[in-house]
Parts: sequence; C-alpha cells; structure tokens
Amino acid sequence: MRPSKYYAKDITSKTRLSDLVVKKYHPQLKQMINELCRLTTLTERSEWWRVSWVEFINPHYQPNYVPIAKFIWETTRNGNKGLKCSINTFFRYITSDKHSNLNLKWDSAKTLIFSRIQYYCKHQKW
Repeated sequence: MRPSKYYAKDITSKTRLSDLVVKKYHPQLKQMINELCRLTTLTERSEWWRVSWVEFINPHYQPNYVPIAKFIWETTRNGNKGLKCSINTFFRYITSDKHSNLNLKWDSAKTLIFSRIQYYCKHQKW
C-alpha cells in the first residue's frame, strides 16, 4: 500500500514521479514530462505515469529547470496542495541519483527552480 503522504524515508528507487503528485494535478505532471522529452532521453512513447528515472541529455543546461518550475508553480500557487510530499522532499527526489542524473544538491535545485519561477512570473512568459 502506498502512503498518502510521502516523506524522504518513504522514497525508494522504485518510487514513481506520479506517486508524489495528487491525482488532480496529473495533467500538469503529464505536461511537464512531455516538455522534458525534449531535454531528456525520455521519448514521447514513455508512459508518463511510470517515470521514475529522468536522464537529462545535458544535466548542466539551465533550461532543464523550466518545465519543473512551471509544474511547481502550477501545483503550489494560491495555496494549492498538488504534491503528496513537502517541496523539499520533491527536490530531493528529482536530484537523487536514484531518480535523475542532475548531480546537484537538492537545495541548489530548489534555488534554481524558484529563481526561474520568479523570473517567469515577473515577465509573464510561461
């Protein structure tokens, strides 16, 4: 049985990205994964709900963070609770060597993504 709320200790190498997202926000997750297909080895045939590993073609490329920033903004703005985990746990997940090749500390990824959110909100270029 999957926990209804995920904590860092609950996440394993088999935890899917969709497990961390409230079902209501699965369309936004699917959109993020579709946008990541251009930046990763995921293909358009990849079943979005099964994704548990994201391999970025160029892990140090700044635009990698734009689809993730959009997703975070959509699922957490105006008090939305789109994640089944804390935002920090989500960032630990996407930077974990079990789930991606970003090779970045989670707090650095959080800073990068929130700076993208601030930039795009300020310039309204989503």
